[in-house]
Amino acid sequence: MTLYTNAARTKVLKKMTAKVRLQAPVFSDLTVNGGEDETSEQKVEVKGKVSSDAVMVVLRSSGSFSTVRAQIADDGSFSAEVPVIYGDNSVTVTATDADGSQTSVP
Repeated sequence: MTLYTNAARTKVLKKMTAKVRLQAPVFSDLTVNGGEDETSEQKVEVKGKVSSDAVMVVLRSSGSFSTVRAQIADDGSFSAEVPVIYGDNSVTVTATDADGSQTSVP
């Protein structure tokens, strides 16, 4: 990108490079509770990998309305224990990149 000082664009004020990301973070290898549909525990483990542009992964359980923030390892892997309650629960996993773009997986 070039900024000019005049309308004729003959005098350069500054040249800059801008990086634009057009894709939100991407998940892979996502598993909840080791792939099991049922548990007698109060928490389930959610594991997976997220693309290198992700800076945050947040998990939310529909049953307990709890939100948990997972730590992302250097290789993009993450793991977190999410509280659940008796009955049906769903877990939504959301990744956010530095630009604020988000991807959610129910």
